[in-house]
Amino acid sequence: MARIALKNGINAILDDYCKRISRQTIRVYGDANWPSIRAMLGEWESKGYLRILRDPETANDADICVEMLNYIEQKSPWPNWP
Repeated sequence: MARIALKNGINAILDDYCKRISRQTIRVYGDANWPSIRAMLGEWESKGYLRILRDPETANDADICVEMLNYIEQKSPWPNWP
């Protein structure tokens, strides 16, 4: 369930034209399950969907931890975005 919530939450943020994701957002959508969050982010980074800028588990809530490069497992609904 956490995987779907994290993926859908991040994709919804991209819908709002935001590419940088904070630790707080990752924590909320990932249900603070850091082993699962770390695994999912690592998988998605290896597939080119995002870039991990810092470890969200050890960052402050407002710190930007992830930069999105593309939607996760779906096509962008907007031309030329992200």
